[in-house]
Amino acid sequence: MGLGVGLPKRFIRLAVYVIALVVSLLVLTGSLRSAFPSSATNVQRLISKKLGLEHEGQVIIGVGFKECWKSSSKCGPDPGWDRANDIGLASASDSWKMIPKDLYLGRKWLTKLHIFYRSIPAEEILGESDVVVDIAIGNPKVDTAIPENKQGYPISLLRDMNSKATSPILKVPDPEDVVNAGWVRYDHGLWVKFGKYESHTALTGLNVLFGRDCEDPRLGWDVVLESLAIEGTGTGGKTDTIARSREDDKEVYLSYKREPVKNPTMNLNYREDGSFKILQVADLHFSTGYGHCRDTFPKLPADAGECFADVRTTAFVDSVLDIEKPDLVVLTGDQVFGDEAPDAETAILKALNPFIRRKIPYALIFGNHDDEGSLSRKQLMDLAVTLPYCMSSSGPEDVTGVGNYVLTIAPPNGNKAHAAASLYFLDTHKYSLNPKTNPGYDWLKEDQLKFVESEYSRLKPQRDAYTLRHMAMAFIHIPLPEYRDVNIDDQARPLVGNLKEGITAPKYNSGMRSVFGKIGVSVVTAGHDHCNDYCLMHSETTDDQENSVWLCYGGAAGEGGYAGYGGTTRRIRTFELKSQSGEIKTWKRLETDPDTKFDSQKVLNMGNVVYQI
Repeated sequence: MGLGVGLPKRFIRLAVYVIALVVSLLVLTGSLRSAFPSSATNVQRLISKKLGLEHEGQVIIGVGFKECWKSSSKCGPDPGWDRANDIGLASASDSWKMIPKDLYLGRKWLTKLHIFYRSIPAEEILGESDVVVDIAIGNPKVDTAIPENKQGYPISLLRDMNSKATSPILKVPDPEDVVNAGWVRYDHGLWVKFGKYESHTALTGLNVLFGRDCEDPRLGWDVVLESLAIEGTGTGGKTDTIARSREDDKEVYLSYKREPVKNPTMNLNYREDGSFKILQVADLHFSTGYGHCRDTFPKLPADAGECFADVRTTAFVDSVLDIEKPDLVVLTGDQVFGDEAPDAETAILKALNPFIRRKIPYALIFGNHDDEGSLSRKQLMDLAVTLPYCMSSSGPEDVTGVGNYVLTIAPPNGNKAHAAASLYFLDTHKYSLNPKTNPGYDWLKEDQLKFVESEYSRLKPQRDAYTLRHMAMAFIHIPLPEYRDVNIDDQARPLVGNLKEGITAPKYNSGMRSVFGKIGVSVVTAGHDHCNDYCLMHSETTDDQENSVWLCYGGAAGEGGYAGYGGTTRRIRTFELKSQSGEIKTWKRLETDPDTKFDSQKVLNMGNVVYQI
């Protein structure tokens, strides 16, 4: 029977009116949700600046959640969130800011969920104004296990309410006392405490991170240990690491800061014994969440349980850091694993956490996967340079790419006027922009060659002031075309390590290898080809020792990237420079046996490239 057959016309008209009303309400709702000022322009401003790191001197005075249609280009706060007239602000110059992250992480087809916070300059706060001084998130499994906690107050809220108690047993307060203490309950398990402004208690920044293994290593920032209740999550927490599961990746965490903490000023100096150790960490391939292991070798036994890539990789990196205790860590690209990192900020903070936690300076460049997640190269570098112990730079805007820069190592006395060593970092880009004529990967550009030559000339006074042998290295992601030259005049070149897979260097050779040779770079080291870890002694002619360069691979460290080729264990390479003898030694360590060095070799001696092995 067709719809409406036998029904009075008035019922048919009523149904049409109801349908029309529903459609109108949906359109109106979309319009209302687009009517407030935290538009795409605000989002882009937040992303292009320091993600999660707000303007200094701002104080948070409110928070709120908002679910919006994905089809809407704008998503703003509800009018009812505006409390400016209620809390005695000095002016109305405050604004709501949307953290530009969908708390659903893109899992919903039609809607997205955002958290907003409202901040104003500290000098505009009046004496009786309320500001946000604390946040807590409930965990029903833990909170309801506390006797008499029928309200399900978060344990951190209970600790705050019992802060002056002498008994270690947490007393559950009356609801009226909770309200009087300034605590307000929000959606998704969030509690916010309001109080009078004091510089050491007021919250000044708020951010969102994903997955139970997330970290926020920025100085002055803390991660709330419980996750928000989003789509069935919120029953775990960062302290629950015994029974890991893929559901943990959906968990949403808040990090916050109070008083701003300045990053320390870092300098690179040789140690008192004249040594300087560089750890090359290549191809971490970190994800948002635990990450999936690929081509693990040796293969795990059947009863080993699921392999979580980032957890295992972090444990490997931690062990090598504790063994080597490097003076500098260089990450040579693909720290972030593209589509596996729908929130690239979570992935990069997690990747850099081991170095920041140990206060080790680090420098990074990008690979072909880093900007395939939620952030561009520029946005990733803009974030990185705000982090503690980071030595990186975006480089000149008129040079192609992001991350073209030079670092120098000073003598043990720290005299910056003397360059004892130079380290060149270059962006090797991604895929060829002309795949029909030059398929495969992109190449270093002419302006990058000129940049290297210009920096070499600029640093001449510092090199000349240094009385011992100056040494130079270069760090790239995609290897140079000369990495393919394993033979010369039908003879095998000196090579130490494994050549397991095809060398995916650019088809076009722009000549950077020759530039490196001319300016005295003795070692170039790359990532990208995970199963190659060799060092190749390369000269442009058979007897040209003056223009010889060792071309090395770091070998991949990350369990999240591919391996294979007969079985390849993850590895990390170390370089040790010795200023007195003008030598560079290198070796590697395996994930399965980090205590043992292998493939140890000397690539530079008395300032000269070691021509034979």
